[in-house]
Amino acid sequence: MSFQIVVDYKEYSSYEHDWTFDELYTSIDFFINGQSFFKNYFRLAKKIEKNHKDFDEWIEQLYINPNGKEYYPLFQIIIDLNISIKNILDSEILILDEDSSQEQLVFHRIADEIHIFFYPYSRVWYDGKTIIASKEIPKKSNFIVDVNEFVKVIEDSVSEIQEFLLKRHSNIYKMMLVQRSFGLDKKWNEEFGNYKKTFTE
Repeated sequence: MSFQIVVDYKEYSSYEHDWTFDELYTSIDFFINGQSFFKNYFRLAKKIEKNHKDFDEWIEQLYINPNGKEYYPLFQIIIDLNISIKNILDSEILILDEDSSQEQLVFHRIADEIHIFFYPYSRVWYDGKTIIASKEIPKKSNFIVDVNEFVKVIEDSVSEIQEFLLKRHSNIYKMMLVQRSFGLDKKWNEEFGNYKKTFTE
């Protein structure tokens, strides 16, 4: 299996000092053997919209676009992956999200496997292949990654982004929240080293 995390961090030609932690949006997607996690999502969501009026409200609010990418603030992606999600323990359910949106990427560790879901709206789950209506997180995803490969790919992806920013936009390392994203703020690490965002309905 070949797992990848793709974050479009190179799309910005500059990173301005006055940009805040939450303003720099970019896309994230996951791939297994070249197949996108979001490959089937937009088609399925539009099909449900046609057949179920109850879904009209949330389908119009999705950030996800027809190209199949989910958007979050870049440094929120980094801090969630680097500080929280890569340290996921067995049976934990952790999320990547932002405060202003209810959309969440959900990661459920079951033994040595990471089951990935997208949670766009209350009681609606996408598992890489199907959309499921359920109060509870589905027992199994169709998008599953070995935990060791998952952690290594997170570490490699974060390191790649960090190296790029150091070479091209080193000025942003003066920003406190950027330092925290990469684990460079020692005082913050001591106080919030166990930072994790768990899923709650």
